[in-house]
Amino acid sequence: MDRKAQLLSQYDLFPFHSHPLWVAALSGDLSLEQVLKAEVQHWIRTRAGRVLREEALSSAKAISPAIFEQLLETYLEECTDTAGPNHLGLIERLVTTGGYSMELVNATEVAGPWWTGRFSRERGDYAEAEANAAVFRSLFFGGDELGPVLSLPKVAASAMGILVFVIRNSKIDGASAFIEGLPFVFVSDRFAPRMLFTLAHEIGHLVAHHDPTASFAIVDSETEYLGKKRNNKVEFYAHVFASCLLMPARGVCGSVDHRFSLG
Repeated sequence: MDRKAQLLSQYDLFPFHSHPLWVAALSGDLSLEQVLKAEVQHWIRTRAGRVLREEALSSAKAISPAIFEQLLETYLEECTDTAGPNHLGLIERLVTTGGYSMELVNATEVAGPWWTGRFSRERGDYAEAEANAAVFRSLFFGGDELGPVLSLPKVAASAMGILVFVIRNSKIDGASAFIEGLPFVFVSDRFAPRMLFTLAHEIGHLVAHHDPTASFAIVDSETEYLGKKRNNKVEFYAHVFASCLLMPARGVCGSVDHRFSLG
């Protein structure tokens, strides 16, 4: 079996008719509005994916002609009109038929999520990181300064619109990026508390260090999380943000006082 046949055989492992969204739409579990909102997100992801495909195509050309040929075929199908309407165009057609304005979708996507302008980015010190953690709790947890934020993964994906991925990599703990205004976070598969801290850490990068209009990534290695690079101000800031978000001073002090009062 040649390489192309091997790649195509993988589609059988994930048949489209079994996709949860497709099943839910056909069974009537989703309203038309819910389907259209899902397709707007689909459009944003596909547009971001176009940039990644272009970068992969450019890199593959210098590495392997065979890989380049395989990626080129997919790129032409997904991102150009060579063989009929491309993927992005088909989604646009569906969304606009449903009444959405692509001009508004484009404007929102380029500007970045609504929450990017709610955080301070002036000093980059401990006090600012702690203040931004408090702002985060105010925006997404109703100003609760005491309770745990175990629902942070759900908040990140649903309320913030972050695309969160779990990766298996022993050398990388996490990464964050904006790609065409769309926020991404990658969290390495560790034990649950470590993953929660990593997610909070990467959110700290998104709110303080990323420019939503510029596509670049911050990758955090395991050594940075273990404190072996203490001179990195950006990483220290993200550590402080995560610590203050997960364990705010008022909540920690209150727990300690309560414990001592019990004797």
